[in-house]
Amino acid sequence: MTTKDPLFLAMYSPPGCGKTLANIRAFPEALFVAPKGALKCASYLGYKPKKVLSAAGIRNIPEIIARAGQKVDTIVFSDLSIEADNEAKKLRTQYNGWTVWDKYGDFWLEARDAARQAQCNVIWEFHESPPRVVEKGGREIFIPGTFSLAGFKATEKIPGMLDIILRVVPDKTNPIWPYVFSTEPDPTYVTKDRDNVFPRRFPMNLREPLLLAGYNLPRPKELEWMDPVVEKLAVQILKEDDNKDFDLNAFLKKNVPPLQKKAKDPRHIRWAMSDAVDRAAIRRLNASMLDNFIDSLTTVTEDWE
Repeated sequence: MTTKDPLFLAMYSPPGCGKTLANIRAFPEALFVAPKGALKCASYLGYKPKKVLSAAGIRNIPEIIARAGQKVDTIVFSDLSIEADNEAKKLRTQYNGWTVWDKYGDFWLEARDAARQAQCNVIWEFHESPPRVVEKGGREIFIPGTFSLAGFKATEKIPGMLDIILRVVPDKTNPIWPYVFSTEPDPTYVTKDRDNVFPRRFPMNLREPLLLAGYNLPRPKELEWMDPVVEKLAVQILKEDDNKDFDLNAFLKKNVPPLQKKAKDPRHIRWAMSDAVDRAAIRRLNASMLDNFIDSLTTVTEDWE
């Protein structure tokens, strides 16, 4: 089991931005609870998660956590927006009127309680619902962008259940993947980080900031060779920060031949290199945290003058 307080984390984005891929990179030995086809993205890494359960509805989340929570370090629930729709549809065949949504809400509360009491990390993945204005009781109410979920109250209440909410946003400047995670305060979209684990905006790599925060994230035995490689490459990249002529692409290409002696699958080499580039980026963010804080105070002071 994890040696730190377990994570209770959710992430959301439009479909196809890399949420599940990010979770496989960070937690390759997790239990993945996913609908059919949701884990096809693992082929990008040349790795197939070994512990997989078919999705079984929101009502079964507590039972899954109770059964597996002492056997694995992490449980990832993929495509919960789809599962929520399926759950609501099933409830409509069993109940009428507001009873449907009462039961639906009860299932989510039970899932929340199980996740909070879990002895392992619990990760929830959702699709994104954009900001919108709804009319209720004769007045307009602004609903920030958040998880895509069946039920008006669900989109308001469920985000408040979580400790960490990561939003996936586009970022074409990122060299590895055209999206990044964000915890930045935003009046139009829901994000949060009560545990103060993540930078405000960082590569779609959960592993590296969690390692910095002291979490133990072992790799599968056949991929343990990656750890010293990632550290060595990241250190070398950071040493070149003041070198304006440094060519990251050329540097990585130069390191391919020695890594081919360690890995037969080029996708594993790509995985290790991606982690190295991300580790360097996240260490830079961590090192600049105080400077950014002081700069933000300077900006506020100037606004007051």
